[in-house]
Amino acid sequence: WNTTQAGALTATQIAGLSTTALGNLSTTQLGALTTTQAHALTATQLNAITTTDLNALNAANFTATQVGGLTTTTIDALTTTQTGALTATTIAGLTATEIDGLTSTELQAWNTTQAGALTATQIAGLSTTALGNLSTTQLGALTTTQAHALTATQLNAVTTTLNALNAANLTATQAAGLTTTTIQALTTTQTGALSATTIAGFTATGIGALTSTELQAWNTTQAGALTATQIAGLSTTALGNLSTTQLGALTTAQAHALTATQLNGITTTDLNALNAADLTATQAAGLTTTTVEALTTTQVGALTASTIAGLTASGVGALTSTEVQAWNTTQAAALTATQLGGLTTTALGNFSKTQLGALSTTQLDGLTTTQLNAITTTDLQALNVARLSTSQVEGLSTTTISNLTTTQGNALTTSQIQVLSSAQIQALQQLIG
Repeated sequence: WNTTQAGALTATQIAGLSTTALGNLSTTQLGALTTTQAHALTATQLNAITTTDLNALNAANFTATQVGGLTTTTIDALTTTQTGALTATTIAGLTATEIDGLTSTELQAWNTTQAGALTATQIAGLSTTALGNLSTTQLGALTTTQAHALTATQLNAVTTTLNALNAANLTATQAAGLTTTTIQALTTTQTGALSATTIAGFTATGIGALTSTELQAWNTTQAGALTATQIAGLSTTALGNLSTTQLGALTTAQAHALTATQLNGITTTDLNALNAADLTATQAAGLTTTTVEALTTTQVGALTASTIAGLTASGVGALTSTEVQAWNTTQAAALTATQLGGLTTTALGNFSKTQLGALSTTQLDGLTTTQLNAITTTDLQALNVARLSTSQVEGLSTTTISNLTTTQGNALTTSQIQVLSSAQIQALQQLIG
């Protein structure tokens, strides 16, 4: 038959031919089948004909339905020219298993349009070998949809081509599934391209696997994406990988997530970078005296009233007179009776006379008679003794009473005087005349 005669075969006739009948056509005639005739071939026919006959066909005429039914043996039998001729529509019809059957030479011969035709389902079903068969250029050119389809299992396995991927396309779910080995294998360019949403998906261990260079390359938006859970789970080393600028820019929620263990474990440089105004009472209660002593005067001055109330007596006692005296009225008024009652006379001496004189009745109730009898005369004379309880006044030594100012002696209430012993009254009378 000439071309006209062979071209007269209808789609119905073609679809009904046995593999033997198809084999009776010459390879030239098979190669000259029209698009309509080629579309009529069934997957059963294509899987059954000889390799010679299969290779004679123009693969550009294959449909997505036809290739979807091909066996891996048939796929393997296609020539590089045939796989290179597959249209984008046809490629989208291949199964992941069929794509796995293609060689790196065949896959890498695909142009951008062909490689871009791979669906999310196909991508997600590819073996790591098949992914490795794609060129680094093709991997880097994966669309957002294609990149999103990659599973954490695939990403953790493609170590040799991992760096070809555009990390800006990774999702939070993918990030959450990455091993520390995979994260450490990412380039600085890739970690720098991570979106804020993706960063929020990492585990604390994942963040800890990043280097100081990688973390410090993050902009404010990226660093600000770290969640409270991530922050709380970071080791002191990982925290130290953040720059002092980044530590100082932690949001209130991020700063609140820091544990006392972390605060006590980081370096003084890192500690001093933090905005102390964001510290909580719970965090303050867990600080060691060494950590409190390492705070700068600026940081101590920035502590909120509620945070100050959380400090232990030892913590308050670790502050210098300069730091304590820099507190405003609200801050000093936040000190609790328990804190004041636990202070040494030296620590009490760090307060200014104005601050001591402004102590409320509740605050003064925390002072023990031991403290009152031991503080310096200057500190004693700064107190508003009318606010002392009768039990406190009753415990004052005669020396302490003698050290009061005349104004203080005259300020004692009737209730306070009534609890004084004869020796104390004598000392008071000598004081006020």
